Amino acid sequence: MTDLSLAEKVEGLDPAGWLSIADHPPPKDGTVILLSWFDNGRPQEWFAMQWGHIKRNGLFPGKVGMWMTPDGSLTWADDDPHGAPTHWKHEPAFLRAKGEQNGNA
Repeated sequence: MTDLSLAEKVEGLDPAGWLSIADHPPPKDGTVILLSWFDNGRPQEWFAMQWGHIKRNGLFPGKVGMWMTPDGSLTWADDDPHGAPTHWKHEPAFLRAKGEQNGNA
């Protein structure tokens, strides 16, 4: 995986352009988007993910369908009471070009 520059990480952490999942449900058609959780009005970390309608994770017994990175190495349950994603936005062009999956500073 290619390292993101600090400017690219910061771009993902800019609160502008993020949509509340509660008010604007994200696409669940396989489109890669950025997902984040917010604290004090700001994204805390973000991941490039897509909806996997048949994806499973042993940490969530009986749950079928969750967010996953394009390579399937990381999942995020959309109804996890301890930390479900709260916001999303369209994947920036620099991530599509690099094939990146996360932007944790």
